[in-house]
Amino acid sequence: MIEEAREAVEGFTGLYEKTEQRLSLTGYSGSTSENYLRELARISLQFGTIPDNLAEEQIISYLQGLTNRFTKQQGTFKMAVWGLRYYFRKIRNQQTSIALPVIRRTKELSVVLSQQECRRLFKADDDFRLHFILFATVLPLIF
Repeated sequence: MIEEAREAVEGFTGLYEKTEQRLSLTGYSGSTSENYLRELARISLQFGTIPDNLAEEQIISYLQGLTNRFTKQQGTFKMAVWGLRYYFRKIRNQQTSIALPVIRRTKELSVVLSQQECRRLFKADDDFRLHFILFATVLPLIF
């Protein structure tokens, strides 16, 4: 997808090289760099131009389309938002007027075993090593 954007979209090669260089120099991992660049390529291919030339409505409709297509895969949407945010803030040195959504973490409750469940867990096996491992992992959580 990145190579396709480099060939098809005018200005994407420069965007790619500058963004890749900055990501590398600031210590981002290879996979994060690749994901950000892929999402920049995806939006560039979608509209046939680099993100600098897009109107706010185009970016918002693009992100809305991602949420419709990838409802179960939040990762694609998140990478698109983070990639665009990185590009506008770090590469273009501008706070974009485009209101990119804030991605909130979902909070999940921890699994807590009752006393009865703990007893059943310890009685499930007579192996002393298993008891030791369970005890060593559960005890620090209690105290």
